[in-house]
Order: sequence, then structure tokens, then C-alpha cells
Amino acid sequence: MFERIAESGRHLRFAADSAYASGLSDLGTIRSVAILADRDAVIVANALEGVISAAAIVPVWFSAATSLPRFVDDTFVVVVISPDGDDPALNSVSRTALDRGAEVIALTSESSALAEIVGSDVVDVLSGEDPVDASPWIGAAVAILDRIGVIGPSQAAIEEAILCVSARIREFDPVAGGRNEALTIARTLDRRISLIYGAEGPSAAAAVSWKSAINRWAKAPAFSNSYPDLLNDEVAGWGQQGDVTRQIVGLVQLHDDAESKSVARARHIATDMIAEALGCTIDLATSADHPLAQFFDLSTVGNYVALYLAAIAEVDPGPVDTIDAIRSALETDE
Repeated sequence: MFERIAESGRHLRFAADSAYASGLSDLGTIRSVAILADRDAVIVANALEGVISAAAIVPVWFSAATSLPRFVDDTFVVVVISPDGDDPALNSVSRTALDRGAEVIALTSESSALAEIVGSDVVDVLSGEDPVDASPWIGAAVAILDRIGVIGPSQAAIEEAILCVSARIREFDPVAGGRNEALTIARTLDRRISLIYGAEGPSAAAAVSWKSAINRWAKAPAFSNSYPDLLNDEVAGWGQQGDVTRQIVGLVQLHDDAESKSVARARHIATDMIAEALGCTIDLATSADHPLAQFFDLSTVGNYVALYLAAIAEVDPGPVDTIDAIRSALETDE
């Protein structure tokens, strides 16, 4: 798996280049955008929400939808993200969007059922590649949103993201030797329940990415939340059972150097209050400039931490039997 994750930067570039080069229909004036993701691409929609929400010039709605809200009509561009293109619920939603007159763009395999439904506006970001993480889909989606004018020019942001991913890969390569922050974090979190807190936007999305990677690859419990939302309830939950939680819970806090003063202040106050109930606290910041690069810089660290946790526990990070079993059981029930 380390060999496959080391290809993330190349996959990101390939996907973004493919999206920029793809032939899309003339969409005219765009009033609203819906970004829909299937069950395997929810992390993509979450990352996009954290990265582009502040930059979008029209309303953008994000969902892992199994049904289409009534407000989605012929004024919408619907971007559907489905790696395999075989999710029946999302394919049905795509048909509904087309029936309502919406323009639908699919990021999926060109040989998939979804591609057949959508027709011409299909962007195949794989084309024989085998990515292990969500980076190609995120990069391709950003490029598409740039092309259709929903966000500003994004080539520089994608280039910075690729540089961040590539630098982290070189830093965390298991055969590189030297200081390896991801391995150090993994050793600290080993045999602990990981709690990942992000701040605003990109770091909040990166926290969800960390959680997902630890769950899926290390087969370990992990949970995520973000400031300022967690100040409304979760921070109060550390008032009891501290003798238990300090033995088993490790906190990782993700943020960027440009976070707002109010969020930074809130993070420091909350950390001081709950630190004694935690087994460890780890602070990780990114100095990347663009929100897209900030997300990729932080999430790449999480990917390597998850792989090192799996290696320490001698767990195979590849198969996710629990998820496969649940999906199989649900399909049998239908």
C-alpha cells in the first residue's frame, strides 16, 4: 500500500489534466451547482465543501444524496462523482436530474452505467490508473468547477497541492530514513482511539479524511469534529470519565497558519480545558497558501499515519471486509 499511496501526486496531476482537457458541453450561464457523491466518494464531496465553499461565485450544494431535492431544476449543473459508476441510488438521482433539465457532468469510468446515463459530459479520471485515495477525484472536480466558471482559476492551486503531496511522500517514505513525523504520530496513537479535530474549511475536511483513513486502513476506531462547531457540545463531554479517556484517547489537532484569530483562540482555550482527560495531544499545522493545498498537505500526513498504524498492528490495509459484508447483506435484503 505504501507503493500505491506514493503515486498520489502523479494521480492528482493526471486527473486534473484529464479534466481540463475533457470536452464538455457549453453550459451557458450557471446559477447553481449540486455536487453529488456515491458511497465511495463521500470523502470527495466533504473535501470539496471544505476547499471551495468560500470561493464559489454561485450557490453550491453538496450531498451524498439518494434522492434529489425539489429545488434542483433546469437552472442547476449537477456534478456526479462515482468512481465505479454502479451505485443504483446515485444513478437514479442522475436520471432524475436529467429529466428535470439539469446539466449533468459525471466523474466516473467511461465504461460505467453512470456514463451511459449521462452521455457526453463524462470525465474519466482513472483511464487505467488505480488510485488508493480520493486525490484524483478531488483534483478533477476542482478542475471541472474551474472550467465551468464556478470558482476562480485553479491551476496554481492544483500545482501547489501536487508539490505538497510530493513533498510529504518523500518525507514519509518508509525506506527514506531520517525523521518521519507520520511514523512518530502513528507510534503515539498506537492502541489509542484517535480523535481528529480540524478548524475551518480545509483542516476540517482533512480531519474527516484522517478519520476515514484510520478506520479503513488501520481498522481502528477514530472520530473527527471541527471548530467552532465542537464548542457547542462536544467540549462539554470531557467533564466525566477522565480516568478512562486519558488512557485510551489521543487527540490530533489540524489547522493552517492563516486560521482566524477567534478560531485559534478557541482552540487553545478548549485544549487547555480538556488536555488532562486525554492520553496525548498532537498539533499539526500546514503553511500551504491555497485551501486546496492546505487540505492535501494535511490529509497526506493522515494517509501515512493510517498506513503506519496498520503496519505497527500488522493489519492488512487493503481489504475492508466489514464494509463489504454490510453492503452485501443489504443487497441481499433488497
